[in-house]
Amino acid sequence: VTITHSTFQNGSGNGMYLSWFYDNEQLVTISDCRFINNNSAGINNYYTGVYSENRLFVENSQFTNNYIGLSQEAYSTGSFTGSTFTNNDWAGIYINPYNQLDKSTFTSNNIYNNGDYDVHVGCCWDESAQAEVEMKYSYWGEETTAEMNDGYNPKNISRIHDWWDDNNVAQVNYAGWVGGSGGTGFTGDVLLTDSEYNDIGEEYPAGTETIYVQVYDSDVTGSLDVVLTSTTDTEG
Repeated sequence: VTITHSTFQNGSGNGMYLSWFYDNEQLVTISDCRFINNNSAGINNYYTGVYSENRLFVENSQFTNNYIGLSQEAYSTGSFTGSTFTNNDWAGIYINPYNQLDKSTFTSNNIYNNGDYDVHVGCCWDESAQAEVEMKYSYWGEETTAEMNDGYNPKNISRIHDWWDDNNVAQVNYAGWVGGSGGTGFTGDVLLTDSEYNDIGEEYPAGTETIYVQVYDSDVTGSLDVVLTSTTDTEG
């Protein structure tokens, strides 16, 4: 199924509603389309990843003046690339906590000048709390680009609501942003462990004097520094 050079506008609800894709069905490709002035989402994508994966491809499309540009709801998937999400009332892209993030990508897009958020990642599901939302190689507008270029990365970005704002939700990977000078790499994994390097969870018990940290980062060879901070131990 291919939908191209079409406009979905002025809807009282969603401009387009997608749901319940199956592996034995045809691929759905949406390209060079406009989703504008809809009272809910430009596209509402729901349950397209339960019985299928790699079935939905959206490219080179425009999401403007909707309440939400793209609403990735529970158990949805898809590849979204080369598209523009701007001037939507609440958010350019909303990610439901039950979204199938391991089957979804949002790369090389323009995401800026939306209402409250350019991207809002919802809460809460344990399986997505440590996951990543793949949004590399995108353009985020002048102000957010300046924020990304200032200092270290990754970090809390004002226009993105994700793990940095609530550690119960997934983290947006915005590496390789347009207008940046740094290269792209892979996110490292850090574990707090006991003396035998067994994972002990997210925190040490009160009174612990010696800590052990295990780091895996495929971008790093040799040694690295790990900096730990505390809000309660002012002498540490």
